[in-house]
Amino acid sequence: ASILLLGACSEPKSSTRSEASPEALATVGETTIDEARFLHAWERRTPLADTAESRHEFLESLIRQSAVAEAARRAGLDEDPLVVEQVERLLVGRLREVQLAPVLAEVSITDEEVRQYFDEHKAESFHRPGQVRAAVLWFDTRGQEPLVARYQPRLEEIRTAIVDGPDAVPPASGFGAFALRNSEHRASRTKGGDLGWLQEGRPMDKLRGIAAELAADLGSPGDLSPVTARPEGLFLVRLIERRAPRPVELSEVSAKIRQQLLRERRADIEDRWISEVLNSCKIARHPDRLEDLENLPVRERETPPFQTSALSGSPNAR
Repeated sequence: ASILLLGACSEPKSSTRSEASPEALATVGETTIDEARFLHAWERRTPLADTAESRHEFLESLIRQSAVAEAARRAGLDEDPLVVEQVERLLVGRLREVQLAPVLAEVSITDEEVRQYFDEHKAESFHRPGQVRAAVLWFDTRGQEPLVARYQPRLEEIRTAIVDGPDAVPPASGFGAFALRNSEHRASRTKGGDLGWLQEGRPMDKLRGIAAELAADLGSPGDLSPVTARPEGLFLVRLIERRAPRPVELSEVSAKIRQQLLRERRADIEDRWISEVLNSCKIARHPDRLEDLENLPVRERETPPFQTSALSGSPNAR
């Protein structure tokens, strides 16, 4: 290592003092430590005091760093793929910061552009679908007839009790206290079975999807579905509230539209910038050599960890 470092610190080809940069504070091999580099490093690290001694000590630390870097270059490490990759990433990031970032920062979207986009896409994109708020009683019968036969009478009895005495269990409370001992859906049974607002087209688990499907046929708050057996379980659904579809006002989506237009415009500027960079380079591709490479390692697809079914419930309800 000592020999390598000594070799790295040999005098540069043009080593006379008269040929050195007038701003050079030191030269290390082929590397010049000038005022700009010294001041940049000083501001980044900010020594405790600005004295002649601290300045000399700081310069010596830069000399040591440059000497080791020179040794690495002489060892050919500047051509190491890892180093090349990291240096290119730094260069790309710095060029983007210097050339592209200021242009992107100047991009803006006017209110008129937002309104124009809203008007052009209002029919297909800007409306609120209908929603239902529903409550559910659910047993995990796993599609087995004996379990369906066991739990269906309980749900039928609850359905009859609510139909005969709707005031005892107001629609806003869903199934009320019935849900505590007659549902295996952990997330809702302590809330009267209330699943919250369900909207067609939004992602939801299977239980909510089936509940939304059954609630779609219910007309008024408090209405009940039939007790329904599915492979996913045994269901009884009650409609709590319904929201009709409605158009969306510009004020509700203007911020979202503005951000979308900003992203699109900035992406377009970046694409054109990349194209200009590519066009400024002389690029030669050798597809035959690429195809001749031996079988390359590939990353195995990760198997997601086991997840409990969204329909899972508590055995205590049985």
